[in-house]
Amino acid sequence: MAEALGVTGELPYHPNIDVAAHHHHSASVIGILQVTGTVICICYDYQSGVRNAPRDLDRITNQLIGLRAVLENLLTLARTEDMSGLSRLSTLALLIEPDGLLCKCKLEMERLKSSLEPAGGWRKVGQALTWPLKEGDVKKTHNYLQQTTATLQLALTADQTTLALVIHDGVACIQDNMVGLRADIDALEMDELRQKIYRWLLAPDPSSNHNEACMKRQPATGTWFINGDAFINWKMHSNSSLWLYGIRAFTSPVILIWFLIDIQQRGAENQFCVQPSFKKFYVTVQ
Repeated sequence: MAEALGVTGELPYHPNIDVAAHHHHSASVIGILQVTGTVICICYDYQSGVRNAPRDLDRITNQLIGLRAVLENLLTLARTEDMSGLSRLSTLALLIEPDGLLCKCKLEMERLKSSLEPAGGWRKVGQALTWPLKEGDVKKTHNYLQQTTATLQLALTADQTTLALVIHDGVACIQDNMVGLRADIDALEMDELRQKIYRWLLAPDPSSNHNEACMKRQPATGTWFINGDAFINWKMHSNSSLWLYGIRAFTSPVILIWFLIDIQQRGAENQFCVQPSFKKFYVTVQ
């Protein structure tokens, strides 16, 4: 019969797991899950080894499976709490206290494990494997498992609600920050648009074109125009006007810069007429 008792395979939670390596909340839940998994495996051994297994065995096994499902959900919640580094789940904190429900449940599972294990060990059972729990013990165990599972489920629901509210508050805070960030971005975009409009409205600065044209000008180029009679007469007579008319190449900034530089040089050398005067010139580009 010892061979038949090994059909259940590995335990869902290996008893050699170092519980101390886990965080505070999850370690407490893992400890009871280990014992509960072992008891479920023992029940499966009885189902496979006891001829005409009683219905009480199925009831206890199903109750243990239900308890384990709730504990696994509780473990997920406990790990979330451990990773946060906060103490937000007050119900979970009560459950894992030294005299809390989880500690009492672990003791009850260990007691049930001892009650189900044969006194002489599995290898000495032989063909005489029998279900050890009496009717009164079965009823007591069934009621305890049912009440404990229901209580843990209520605690799980309460803390899940608390965690959901915490998450909701966090999301609301993020949304508020996003609204503030959007307002800041809008303000920056509006300021940038305002600066663009301001630059559009500013008077043009001809200095950049003037300096570039001066750099491109070659010495003595355009002297045919500067030494011409029309240009000289315009310079030497007061209140005179000059109209430059021609194609784009002639009236380009480089060509016109000859005109301006000559005026500056002549003015510095006092080669204009003595009387105060206005000099006006016009440019027409084809």
